Formats: sequence, structure tokens, C-alpha cells
Amino acid sequence: MRTGRACIPARGTVLAAIALLAAVIAQAGEVAQAIKIEVLDAAGGTLAERAASAGGDGAVTLAFERELAKGDTVRIAGPRHLVVRLAGKMPQCVVYAPEGAVEYPIPSGAERRVYSPESFAGSSHSATARPATPDDLAVYRNVAFNPYDVRGKTTFFPHATSNSECRNEPDFAARNAVDGQSKNKGHGRWPHQSWGPDKRTDLWWKVEFGRPVEVDKLVLVIRADFPHDRHWHGAVVEFSDGSREKLEIKKQAEPQTFEFKKRTVAWLQLTDLVQEQPLGWCALTEVEVWGKDAPPGRE
Repeated sequence: MRTGRACIPARGTVLAAIALLAAVIAQAGEVAQAIKIEVLDAAGGTLAERAASAGGDGAVTLAFERELAKGDTVRIAGPRHLVVRLAGKMPQCVVYAPEGAVEYPIPSGAERRVYSPESFAGSSHSATARPATPDDLAVYRNVAFNPYDVRGKTTFFPHATSNSECRNEPDFAARNAVDGQSKNKGHGRWPHQSWGPDKRTDLWWKVEFGRPVEVDKLVLVIRADFPHDRHWHGAVVEFSDGSREKLEIKKQAEPQTFEFKKRTVAWLQLTDLVQEQPLGWCALTEVEVWGKDAPPGRE
């Protein structure tokens, strides 16, 4: 009688399985990590705070009374993957904080022009956060959506940047294209904020996800305040994996959808934005990137 030799997995297979298991355990540990929400004033003093209680789903809601002032900040400490609502009258979204800390400077002055007047009005406010579950991260969604994105440096993602914002005004900031607002038959303050760059031929707009995500669809809503606006006829999407896709953009107010082969990326960038001479005003009201978080262990 012949005895069969045991099948021994290849070393690389074993190491990959160990790495995947470690990533799954780490993600599970994140969900169990306690959350703390604070509201700080411009000097760093604590105005209000609340931490998660034992048990439950780890969700925390901090309600506070204050007429918001310049320099006030919402700070959240907790897991890297979070579902947040940083203002009671704004939508919730999934964000990623690499260092486990969300720092959200509450908009003031001219920066408030791109938000609903109700968002930060009055003296009664709230902020909510909970750990994002594996189910949250596996849902097919617009992974670029972040109504709490800020101009300049940030501690959490998604985050949009560009090399031009007309007159450096908040009405035309890069972050406006990921805020979920798609009313595009006007320009300027809310609800018609957009990424509105200067009249240039070297423009780019970029969204960073902060971690690997799997994406396969892009939706563009161009600003359609015609005849004030012109439109780009074409663009190139550059992905962090080195791949590129060419887009043909139409003159229309309706969303334009571009599907492509699924890829795992950490960011994408729109570049080579082409329009006819002489250059006119072109803008993007909203950019949606559809996909989901890459599975644990996926680079």
C-alpha cells in the first residue's frame, strides 16, 4: 500500500494567509476601539466632550450649546475607519483617519458660504461618530463623498485638492466637488458651489482616499451655468496604480458616467482638461467615484 505525501502549502501562500488573518484581526480590533468626541475653542480649550460607554455599537453623540465661533474644532479620537456626522443637519459619511484622529475646523466667515445656512446656525449643535463595520466598508458606494472635507491639510479622507481655485475663494474650492451637492445651473455660494479653477491649460484635480479602495466607475457633473460657463471636451483620469483612462465630456447638465475595469487605488487625478480657445470658465460641480474599500490585506 502506497502512502501519499502530505500537501504542504508554498511559503508564499502561507505568508499571504497570515497577513490576511492579521489584517482581519486588526480591522475587528478597530471596531472595538472606543470613541471620544470633543469640541475645542480656538485656544484649544475643551468646550464639551463625550466618550463611548461600555457595550453597544460604540456610537457616540455629543450634543452641545454654543454660538459657534471662529477657531472652534470638532475632534474625534477612535478607530481609523469611522462613520461620522460632524454637524447635526448635515449627512453622515464614511471617513478614514490614518492616525485615529479626525480634526474638523468648523467653517466660519467666508468658508460658510458653501454650506446650507442651517448647517451651523443657532446655539444647539451635535456631532456623532461610530466605528465603521466590515459591512459598511464592503458596500458599493461613492467612495469620494466627504461633505466634511477641508481646504489645505487634513487628518482624514477622502480629501480633494487641485492646482487652481478661482481667486482662492471657497465657492470654487476643490473640496466642493466631493460634498454631495450637485445643483449645477448656477455658480458661486451654496447650493451652487463647485470646483471652479482659473482659465488655464495645465489644470488638475485630485481626490485621495487615504487607503486602498476598489473602484470601477466615475460620475462627473459639470457646472452648467450656460452661457456663463463653457465646458471641457475631454480629460484623462490618472490612477495611483499608474493606469490611465481617457474621457470624452459632453455639454450637458445631467451626470456623465464613465465605467472602467476595476482597479485598486489610493487616489485618482483628473488632468489634461481640454477646451476650445479662447479659454472660458469651466468647472466641476461634483465628482463621484464608485467602489468600496479593498478587502483586508489587499495592497
